[in-house]
Amino acid sequence: MDIIRELNGKSETMNCLKCFIILGCLREYLEPFIEEEITVFHQLMSEQCGCVPCANNCNFSNWNPTHNQPIPPFDCEVCTAWRDAILTHHSNQNGKVIWTNSKPHLWSQDKWQVAKVYMPNGHKNHNSLGDFDIAALLCLMNQCKHFEKFKLRGLCEKVSFVRNSIMHSPNYQLKKKDLDNYMKRIRKLCNVLVKHHPNFGSLSREIDEIQRLDLTLLARDNQAQNEEELEDKLVAALEVNRKTQNTQDLLGTEVEELEKTLSERDEEIKTLHLFYKEELKAVEQEASEPLWMKMVKFLGEKVRQVMSEII
Repeated sequence: MDIIRELNGKSETMNCLKCFIILGCLREYLEPFIEEEITVFHQLMSEQCGCVPCANNCNFSNWNPTHNQPIPPFDCEVCTAWRDAILTHHSNQNGKVIWTNSKPHLWSQDKWQVAKVYMPNGHKNHNSLGDFDIAALLCLMNQCKHFEKFKLRGLCEKVSFVRNSIMHSPNYQLKKKDLDNYMKRIRKLCNVLVKHHPNFGSLSREIDEIQRLDLTLLARDNQAQNEEELEDKLVAALEVNRKTQNTQDLLGTEVEELEKTLSERDEEIKTLHLFYKEELKAVEQEASEPLWMKMVKFLGEKVRQVMSEII
């Protein structure tokens, strides 16, 4: 395909793709770190505000976020306490706080409903860690004061700039020097976080490997893109897997029967061994008797027979 050949001839396009890949890697490394820290943060908030569920099903349906009403009002003590605590831990208290990202009646029960208040707009229907992109996670770390203890010192904003520059690039072109600069920003963030979570050390090595990659796009065969053919290939693969499984089950059964047979034969061999051992012992005892002893036994037996006939 001409478009594939054209893209492969543009190193700046490949640089942009590398940056996408590295941002994806960063997100994967951030996930377990943020999962742990948001859990801790929500537990601390529960100790402060309580973990009693909201009984009024509070929401923002009647709230108009204007300058005259910058903070959502509640007639619920539970949600009011959580609202105030969430705002206290927000680094942008006097600016725009995206309350409508969350469902207030779940604040005391769901840590991600709390976390979403510290994220940019657009996450109202996102409810788990896997729903949030790298921009949301960086914003969370930047706007939630819980993360101040890690002393990131604006590093999240610098990495957010990298993400925004790539996402909003009109032609997805990135010069080599800009790629190197962006990678330095991500490395600096990792160098701080690795002090608290050692797994970030591996990310630096992955960045090196990705930067050295010679990326080449491959065009797929047109027939392979045919939906019907792909379905046939899937069915064939499943059939092969089924036959393989049946063969494995059959072999497993045969192995079990063979093991049982060998076990029974082993018992028979042990029984025969004991029998012949006793026989051999008797023969050895008989062979060890002196000749005169055998004659005495023979004569004694004859005397008993004669006596029994007389009597």
